[in-house]
Amino acid sequence: MVAVMGGDGTAIQAASGLVGSGVALGLVPGGTGNLLAGNLRVPTTPLAATELILRGRTRAVDLGRLDRDDGVHYFGVACGDGAAADVMSETPTQAKRRWGIGGYFTTLFTQNFDPTRLLGLIAVLAAMAIALNEVVRRAEVHFGRWHTD
Repeated sequence: MVAVMGGDGTAIQAASGLVGSGVALGLVPGGTGNLLAGNLRVPTTPLAATELILRGRTRAVDLGRLDRDDGVHYFGVACGDGAAADVMSETPTQAKRRWGIGGYFTTLFTQNFDPTRLLGLIAVLAAMAIALNEVVRRAEVHFGRWHTD
């Protein structure tokens, strides 16, 4: 078992290193959005997440894979390009620490603001929310409600 504390970036970096190893990954949310941990119903407090790691069960989670010129990249929540990817990569750590998810919007509005970037980001976020809702709905129909205990 490898456990990490951080956000989605930390989680996917650790998961990428463990692909195919059979080693379980425990998540302790500590980042800005913590979307992967939230989707997996990991408790939001470090103590509760750690307790879940110690007493919980493991389950397989699918990762997306993108083959690029610079190598293989895995993703666990979403894979984006264009405006959404620019905003994610351009947002300074300090802004995320100060404003949380709002830090991404400060980047969107302060760095070469272009209304089409905002519309593109909103469209990506809406599509992600709809897709995630459907994935969770289908999983709950197939496997029942997810529990973390």
